Amino acid sequence: MVRQVVNTYRPVPPVTIADLNDRDVFDDRQYLNDELKDMFFKLDLIQSYGFGIRRAKKAMKDNGSPALVYGPENDTDDYTQVIAYINAEFAKIQQEEQVKASGSAQEIAQEVAQEIAQEKYDMDQIEDKIANLMRERPEINRNEIAKILGITADTIKYRIDKMRKEGRIERQGSTKSGKWVVHN
Repeated sequence: MVRQVVNTYRPVPPVTIADLNDRDVFDDRQYLNDELKDMFFKLDLIQSYGFGIRRAKKAMKDNGSPALVYGPENDTDDYTQVIAYINAEFAKIQQEEQVKASGSAQEIAQEVAQEIAQEKYDMDQIEDKIANLMRERPEINRNEIAKILGITADTIKYRIDKMRKEGRIERQGSTKSGKWVVHN
């Protein structure tokens, strides 16, 4: 079994892709944002600095899997890739434990299908709430809708764009002084 993860950035110098393949300890590591790093540590979202790669390599060794392979090997591509060749026996044990923990693969599939249906239902409800707000206050803007519903402005924008494409709503007039029209 193979797992591949891609990060859209290269390691922060002085760490290189070759270092990721050859070393386990990165005491000379620099961070793009020290304040962000410290915030995550203080919030207990990370246990310590710079131990993730070391722990990942150790876990692969402990379960009998081949070493992690970092790439790309060139200096021009602006991403970091790690390929994990997972020991087939370990992968099988993990899958069996997951199936045992949740009952069966069919139950897992059924739970996922129910979650997807619930998310679609929730999104439909959000769109209905947006339409109701637009009926009540045709001059309302995206940010006001987001604040009232407690949802991000990006989510509201996505839903409004979708509702426009479906012909459920339209904007008459300018962005600032126009109004929403909701179609049944």
